[in-house]
Amino acid sequence: MRVDVHARGRQATFWQRGSRSSCRWAVHPPQPDAAPGRGSTRDFGAPLSASSAGRSGSRRIDQRHWSLTMMNRTLLAAALSLACAGAFAQTTASTSVQRDVNQQTRIENGLKDGSLTTREAARLEKEESQVDRLQAKDLKDGKLSDAERARLNAAQNKVSRDIAADRHNVATGNPNSASSKRMQADVARNVSQEKRIEGGIRNGSLTNREVARLERGQARVDRKEARAGRDGHVGKAEQRNIQRTENHQGKRIRHEKHDAQVRG
Repeated sequence: MRVDVHARGRQATFWQRGSRSSCRWAVHPPQPDAAPGRGSTRDFGAPLSASSAGRSGSRRIDQRHWSLTMMNRTLLAAALSLACAGAFAQTTASTSVQRDVNQQTRIENGLKDGSLTTREAARLEKEESQVDRLQAKDLKDGKLSDAERARLNAAQNKVSRDIAADRHNVATGNPNSASSKRMQADVARNVSQEKRIEGGIRNGSLTNREVARLERGQARVDRKEARAGRDGHVGKAEQRNIQRTENHQGKRIRHEKHDAQVRG
């Protein structure tokens, strides 16, 4: 991902390749032919005076222009740094939620092809709820520090390994059973909700604080799925309870994406 910010000949560039991100800015305002003061050969367009008094006045004007240029550079550098920081925060939050989408999709596929039992899927959903709570905690202040990002990445890596292990062990599920189909439908809803959150990050309709609140809601859904399937069976009443929470979460996502708050 690459983000360019341009302003009157200045440019800031943010990019991400894999897990590595960087930000670079450059300022190229018009420069005088020499430093202000004695020996300057250009007065930003003003002709040099022939008299000594005129040259002294020209130098004073030149110095004022130079000071204003330096101040503008400083202000522009601060603005571009903030722009880079905002783009970086957006990318890291989006990457984290996209991993949620990927993990939930793998769980759903495991249920569908029989490589995951309902009990295994429930155990994995418990781990997903822990990841969602960690996202909610780390993003609630609107930022994601290097330490928080590393901790979150480690938690998601653990879930990924556990999904792979459960899908390749000797236990197999029956994807055509009523219980498995209920769990499949619930996990498919998780995929859909996480995609909506990730889309809101990308288009700017969700701030990091809003993402934190929504991930806290996703954690509640995942915990209910984990409790429902921990005995290896998801009943009709248990699914209705999960669906009520999912419907409430769906409304919250819609509200947060269409309120007045937008990503800066």
